[in-house]
Amino acid sequence: MTSLHTEPAARVRALVEKAGTCDVDGEIPFRRYYRSGLEMERMANCYFTDGDLEHALILYSRFITLFVERLPKYPLYVHATQDEKSRIKTKLRNTAFPRAEKIKMTLQQRYQKEHEEWVTEQDKKAAIEFEKRKNEEEAARLLQLDEERRQLEQRKAERPLEKECLQDYHLAEEKQDAEELQRVEKGKEMRHEGDEVSIEPLAWRLQRQCDMNNLPTIPFYTSVAGGGSYPVIESPSVDSSVSSLNATGVITEGLAGMSLYSNNTCWSSATAATASPVLGSESFLPAETAGSMTSMLEQPTIDRSTKPIEAEYSPVQQPQVDRSSKPVTPAEVTRLSSITDVGDCDSSTTIDGFRPVIVSEKLMDDFLRAALSNTLKNIETCGILCGKLSRRVFYITHVLVPKQTGTPDSCTTLNEEELFDYQDKYDLITLGWIHTHPSQTSFMSSVDLHTHCSYQLMLEEAIAIVCAPKHEQTGIFSLTRPFGLKYIAACREPGFHPHPKEPPLYEKAVHVTVTSSASSVLCDLR
Repeated sequence: MTSLHTEPAARVRALVEKAGTCDVDGEIPFRRYYRSGLEMERMANCYFTDGDLEHALILYSRFITLFVERLPKYPLYVHATQDEKSRIKTKLRNTAFPRAEKIKMTLQQRYQKEHEEWVTEQDKKAAIEFEKRKNEEEAARLLQLDEERRQLEQRKAERPLEKECLQDYHLAEEKQDAEELQRVEKGKEMRHEGDEVSIEPLAWRLQRQCDMNNLPTIPFYTSVAGGGSYPVIESPSVDSSVSSLNATGVITEGLAGMSLYSNNTCWSSATAATASPVLGSESFLPAETAGSMTSMLEQPTIDRSTKPIEAEYSPVQQPQVDRSSKPVTPAEVTRLSSITDVGDCDSSTTIDGFRPVIVSEKLMDDFLRAALSNTLKNIETCGILCGKLSRRVFYITHVLVPKQTGTPDSCTTLNEEELFDYQDKYDLITLGWIHTHPSQTSFMSSVDLHTHCSYQLMLEEAIAIVCAPKHEQTGIFSLTRPFGLKYIAACREPGFHPHPKEPPLYEKAVHVTVTSSASSVLCDLR
């Protein structure tokens, strides 16, 4: 596809620069360049007439480069006749230069129009993309708002349940406070009952609580008449009225604010911090456990920090949209400019990279009849395939049989001027060649490959037709690209010589179509 973003002037320049890629080989006779130049100019005329201005400009520019810049510096240019030089100058002055300039102006105008249309199309695409992304952002914003609205409705629906849970929590808390108050009052009643309550059941429960909470063992003491104290050796039996103070077995809750007494010697939670285990003391608790027991006997506190609070609601915030990747406006679309690939100028359908070549079915039959006398003598016969270019399709319309000499495996043309004059008269393009193998099969010998190379270097669609009447075979071939064409062009071996078989140097010409509907003319110049 043509690079429409390229500036029009750059596209024209690229075509002209491609035309400049032609080198001159000092070993090739000037006359071959001369004939090739005439073929080039004739082919350019066909392109011009057919409206293929890109290829026409390339060939006209190459013709100018070859005969104005390259060949005059060529050592063998001195062998050119005055008639040949005059003919070339006439074609340069009357055809190549004026048509090349006209084509440049026409192409620049066409490219400018194509470029403007491309820019307009890109602006439309950018505008569509801008609007698309804008709509996507708006849809995302609305979707986020809907999600936040749904979450808000869900929180409102859950609010009654939260209030109910809060009420249950308050009721449970009040019930717990009431139970604690009841235990405290019961403890006060027990304190006023005198010496009927023994310290031993309480001490036993304290010892069990220490064991459960991994606290140090409490060495309990009891008072005796006349002062002093003695340790309790055996754990007394548990009094059922005292042991029921705490249904969970945790004694600390039931002893808050209580005074423990026995034999007129009392111990309370207020004096626990200063108690000492020294014998004769008024306390029965040692100092190392006084702090722990104090915390066990103090009034329990309830942590209100985890109390449920009323749900707080904030207004819906505007969603944050990232504008860093905001699409550019249509006016900001970047218009790149680079040198176009000159191969893009050919947008027609090709077959394996070649333009189609149409061959008449009767062409081979007519040529075999013209070569029959030589075939019977086991002598090769050759002819030149000529034709026209129409709508980027080559039509082989003529077979020219020049004067020639031949052998069983070769043939050489003579008096080529007659051949060239005929082509000039009917404005025919050289499209290849045809020859016979009187006694061999249809294939391309090393000599055939070198002969065909000059045709295909001039026109890559050029073909070689090999007729083998003895074996009733007809093959239509071309050199492989790029290997076969480059290899044969670089080979300097004369006569018959071996060539590598892999990779193949030639192949069946797949771009050729043989049809009975096409017509052809055979012109025998012998």
